[in-house]
Formats: sequence, structure tokens, C-alpha cells
Amino acid sequence: MTKVQIIGLLMYRTNMRVEQWAKKKGFTMSTVYRVISGQLTKGTSTERVRTEISADVRKDEAEIWPNTAITQ
Repeated sequence: MTKVQIIGLLMYRTNMRVEQWAKKKGFTMSTVYRVISGQLTKGTSTERVRTEISADVRKDEAEIWPNTAITQ
């Protein structure tokens, strides 16, 4: 999925802006945007953000980030 699709789906499923969602989950807004855009690809915070997003949008992580599933 593209970053616009991920952001749109997250906003649609949670009925919150990304900034609100990040604050509710305990992430910084910049970390969430960097994970979504693919600038932040490794680390525990990346995995936590991806897991939380996939749970909240009710999609598999491999479906949202297909390129990262292949490289891991």
C-alpha cells in the first residue's frame, strides 16, 4: 500500500487523525509518519507501530507493507 492509502485507511478505521492516533498509542507523530513513509525500517518502535496500525485497520502486516515482508 502507498503511504497515502495507509494514512487514509488508518483515519477511516479509527475515526482519528494520525496525530491523535499516535498520541493515544504513545508514539510520536514523527515516528509514525517515518514508519508509514518507509524512512524508519528497523527497530522495536517500528515493529510496534506496524503491529498497532495493522491491528487497528484490521489488515495483515504483509498486506500493508509487502516489501518489508519479503526482505525479512
